[in-house]
Amino acid sequence: MRAHTHNEMRLNKVRGCTEVYVHVIRAGSRAWYHSDVVARHLPADDMGPDGPAAKWTAWMTQGDPLAVAIEEARAAGLKVFADMGMNVSYEGELREPTIAAHPEYLCGGAGIFLDYRKLEVQDYVVAIATELMTKYDVDGLHLDFARFASNRAFDEASLIEVLRRIHEARNNAEKKWGHRVRIATRLPSYQYHQKDAAHYRGAYPEFLAALGQWAQRGWIDRVMACSMGNVRHVTTLSLARYKAALQGTDVALWGDLYGGGAFQGTPRSAWLDVARKWVDEGLDGGFFFYTTDRPTEFEQINWRLRLIDFPDVTLDPR
Repeated sequence: MRAHTHNEMRLNKVRGCTEVYVHVIRAGSRAWYHSDVVARHLPADDMGPDGPAAKWTAWMTQGDPLAVAIEEARAAGLKVFADMGMNVSYEGELREPTIAAHPEYLCGGAGIFLDYRKLEVQDYVVAIATELMTKYDVDGLHLDFARFASNRAFDEASLIEVLRRIHEARNNAEKKWGHRVRIATRLPSYQYHQKDAAHYRGAYPEFLAALGQWAQRGWIDRVMACSMGNVRHVTTLSLARYKAALQGTDVALWGDLYGGGAFQGTPRSAWLDVARKWVDEGLDGGFFFYTTDRPTEFEQINWRLRLIDFPDVTLDPR
């Protein structure tokens, strides 16, 4: 774990990155760090000794993955955000025991999505966020709402209340560490999904309304709209409604170039075309990657994005 993390942090520094998001939990599932408020991920028998969980199990016994990531990132000159998925409670051994014992916390009492309209769920989620900011000296906390797939999992009031409480916890963390702790968010933008999809229904106006409140009240510092989906969906996603919600605030709007199957195997120009479109629409900050492209492809894309504001620069087309 230490060697892998050491190498990844230095590779990110060489790539020109300034921050890393370290994914540590999806609310409702076991923690991938040494949590003291929810059960930690240890058993691997649900996926077998050679499955993905086997590596997590081994690393959790070698030390605290988040603590190691913070040490290695700081040594490389990078800032660290703890990345918290806000709502996917996996089934089987990955499901956190508290949620397994309380099926009423889930939408309809079944499935994988926590019901944020319940106070007990809000308490549960806020406790995790508080621990990540107060037990660990992080530079920020990233709240990933993008997998909020069930439209029965939330309403505007519950989204506002959860962020209010997390903001209060952030204030306490800043007093403890003596530096700014930023709150970043990622919102679903599934207005482009097929109408017959089981969970993705419409543009989620509750999130857009809540975003305006979060920003106006100074509870968040950064937001990006999830661009999951294939290339044609990503290229049609407009940032206009997010810019309108943030108007008059200091909240930065970042570009979410979520990779994986969305862009894998496509020309590098696809990434750059989307990036330029968003810059023209008023993108404020940097670009976030989650990709499975080959490293050589990633480096080419990354350095071109760093020159996105200089359209006259000529680069080697290879």
